[in-house]
Amino acid sequence: MQKATRGRADGASPGAGLIWDDKGALYGTTTGGGAFGAGTVFRFTPGGKETVIYSFAGGTDGATPRCALVRDKSGTLYGTTTGGGLFFLGTVFRVTSKGEETLLHTFGGAPDGGIPQVGLLLDPKGNLYGTTSSGGHYWCNPYSGCGTIFRVDSAGKYETVHRFWGKDSAYGEGPLIRDPQGNLYGTTFGNTHYYGSIFELTAAGKDKTLYFFKDGNPPVGGLVADGQGNFYGTNQWSVFELTRTGKFKILYTFKGGKDGGPSEASLLRDAHGVLYGTTISPRGAGGTIFKLSPRVEDN
Repeated sequence: MQKATRGRADGASPGAGLIWDDKGALYGTTTGGGAFGAGTVFRFTPGGKETVIYSFAGGTDGATPRCALVRDKSGTLYGTTTGGGLFFLGTVFRVTSKGEETLLHTFGGAPDGGIPQVGLLLDPKGNLYGTTSSGGHYWCNPYSGCGTIFRVDSAGKYETVHRFWGKDSAYGEGPLIRDPQGNLYGTTFGNTHYYGSIFELTAAGKDKTLYFFKDGNPPVGGLVADGQGNFYGTNQWSVFELTRTGKFKILYTFKGGKDGGPSEASLLRDAHGVLYGTTISPRGAGGTIFKLSPRVEDN
């Protein structure tokens, strides 16, 4: 059994965002604590009551869930763990509201994936999509592979739909997003020659790199999109836009002072095109929540 972070029985070290249901209850994960010290899935009601729905045992069921959950219309929760499983490379799991866990997939490394670092995407048909930070092609990285994109269909069948091969992209970074046509978009923090990328995987399974980051400042977090096909995201020191025509623009560069330091999370975008996000402060002190208007500054 994998050694896990210790903590209280109700969980410890929540490292991911929350989701909620139509009654206002919140759901999330902790990376440690629980009955076995390997993390939990929990619910927090509007009245302030916290309940551990499931405690990971740290073995084949998984350990250390670090990502936000997704929830289907029936209330079933889905997520990933970065540890545990048959090969200690993480899992994809399902947990019912009654605390019944089902292991949907255990990662085995190359040619399969390994160590999923971001949350899942649930499409309207009940299919789950996600990325892994390792596994995939042996020859891309002989030690760990370059990661994969995977799908678990509504019947629970797992499939690797793309293996990053280095020259295109490598090491999935942020959660995936999906357009109405079923095409997937995401970010990576590395590849063979550059410092991360923005990629598209079409509904037909064709991979295309939309942009390579070349300045040593890879993207962090995932993308948000507007209705015109433009994407927005962050790398450590700036907020960027990639237009539908492939033009890359810097919208704002953080100066490390009162405006904030490096960013480490995805953005939110409202109906008026205003972007919201967070930064951490240099030297580990403080941090900011910021709002950025649609006005841009070309790179």
